[in-house]
Amino acid sequence: MGAKTTQKHTRGVPDFGVVMERVKDALKLTSAADVAAALGLKRNAFYNRRAAGSIPYQELVALAGRHDLRVDWVLFGIGQPFRDTGDSAAELPARASVDSELFGEIVFELERAFQEIAPHSAGAKALGGLAAMVYNKFQFTTTGKVRRAMIRHEALELARVARVMEQSGPADAQRGKRGKRE
Repeated sequence: MGAKTTQKHTRGVPDFGVVMERVKDALKLTSAADVAAALGLKRNAFYNRRAAGSIPYQELVALAGRHDLRVDWVLFGIGQPFRDTGDSAAELPARASVDSELFGEIVFELERAFQEIAPHSAGAKALGGLAAMVYNKFQFTTTGKVRRAMIRHEALELARVARVMEQSGPADAQRGKRGKRE
């Protein structure tokens, strides 16, 4: 069970079942109820999210911080499950953790930007992955006002890119195929 879930990479959009299976395997949990408890969610809230395919990103990031799990591994199966706390101790605080408040702020700004600019794009469905990317970019920017402005700017840029990709998506691909046949 563990080898299969750790090797599966999801392209852009993390899959609820795969992500929760990774958490379950890494923390040696035995049931979905255990995963819900580890995330700090009531069982019915967890099952509702599972039915909707809605990953509880803030809770997941907080859990990753508490257990030294790597967020990129949990969401996408990239790298190793746990952070190596001995590698770059000179560069990082004594115990690197994920700031769930910052991650929540990033998710909020991404949701807001995508609602404004590209509400129906594929990127709107991949906010967790985008949030992890933005988090990694700005986690060590300490000035709150500057960081908020940078996060907002990045969120708007990602939404603009998604809109352009959406607008030039399948129609351009079809035109390209027709052009080759003619």
